[in-house]
This record gives sequence, structure tokens and C-alpha cells, in this order.
Amino acid sequence: MRTRYHTALDLDYVKINRLNAESSAFTVAHLTGTSKCSFTDLQVAELRKFIDNGGTLLIDSAGGSRAFTDSAKTLLSQAWPDAALVTLPPEHELYTPFVVGADTVPVEYRKFWILTHGPCSLFRVQALTVGKRLAVFFSADDISSGLLGTSTWGIDGYAPACAEALARNLVLWSVKDNPAEHVPVTTAPASQPATSPATEPASQPATSPDTQPALPPATAPATAPSSAPTPDHDPPPPPP
Repeated sequence: MRTRYHTALDLDYVKINRLNAESSAFTVAHLTGTSKCSFTDLQVAELRKFIDNGGTLLIDSAGGSRAFTDSAKTLLSQAWPDAALVTLPPEHELYTPFVVGADTVPVEYRKFWILTHGPCSLFRVQALTVGKRLAVFFSADDISSGLLGTSTWGIDGYAPACAEALARNLVLWSVKDNPAEHVPVTTAPASQPATSPATEPASQPATSPDTQPALPPATAPATAPSSAPTPDHDPPPPPP
């Protein structure tokens, strides 16, 4: 990231209710999870403050979790009740080389996603406008697991190369009007029961690597369970 894109990432994990207190320098925050969860009024207020201070928030449902998708949409309606998620158009600059070094993002879903939903040649990333800027990006399709670079079967989302390009372009897009040598990024998994939303990484079963978000090796050191499976390719679907 530093060599090719002239941007270095400072990656850290921060509790949502300490997002603004621990550092006022965070530029991008990443929230992900695999199960239903709820958020306190304090956490909602902290996310609003982060956005009001110029931050950019990426939320994705790790593994394609529909339970977390519902929780995330509830969170957004709590934080910004008068704003609505809108699907980004195919020509949006997030998918293009909008700055020197950015990539054209290929539309590529995992084989499991295609078998479940059918072929698709369009992105489904949504965004929320706060004030006069796109400040929150949301994907019900998995991005987090793709950042691990693995082809684990059963993940409902984007293929690794596509997920990496999306995340990389999002970081570059978030700082294009305010470039900096180091881009502070915080990642907060939210995968605990509804009564206790988590914002810190927790150990996961070896078969579920997608609850620990990570950035690809090209952008930052990846944070992933050491026991996560790394098959070379998706197994074939079962016979009809």
C-alpha cells in the first residue's frame, strides 16, 4: 500500500464506545459481524460523532450473515433515521481508477454465492449520505472473509480479489480530498449475542475465519485466526 499507493495503514482494534476518545485521528472504521447484535445509545452516538468528524464507516456482514445484516440496518436507522441506504451505481468512481494507483474493481462473487443467488454482473454495495457526503458504506455480501485471501466454501459474498480491491479503493476514496501518509483504520467485529455487542476480536472456531476482519497483505498486516482453513479452491457443489 505504501509503495504502490503512497498510503500506509495504521490498523487498530477499538471499542465502539471509545472510538472517538482513544484517537481523534481515525479516518476509516470497519464494523463487521456474523450474528444478531444490538447497540447501545452510547455506541450509536459515538458512530455519529465519528462520521460528523469526517470519518468513513464500512460495514459488511461477515460470511454474508443475514442476522447481522438486519442488526446493521437497525443500527443505521437509529443513528441516521432520516437517511436511507442507496445502492451505488455501476459507474460510481469507487469501482474505477479514480486516483493514480486505484484499481478498476472486477465484479466477482464467490462460487457459493453464485450457486445460491444466481449469476450477477453488478456490485450490490450501498451507501448512506450524511450531510453532503457519502459517509457510510454497507455490504450485505461478505467482504471481510475475502480480505483473508482464502476460498473457504460457504461464504456468501465477494471473491477475495474483488473484496481486496473494494477495500483498497474505499480507503483511497475516503482520503482522496485529504491525503495523508498514514491512514488510521480501526476494525471492530460485532459478532456477540444481542445483549452484548462486541467491538473487540474474539477467538473463533477453526471453521469460521470470517468473524475476524483483516486487510489484505498488500495493504496492511492481516489479522486472522491462526487456525483458519485455507483451501486452494472452492469444493464442487453436491450432485443434484
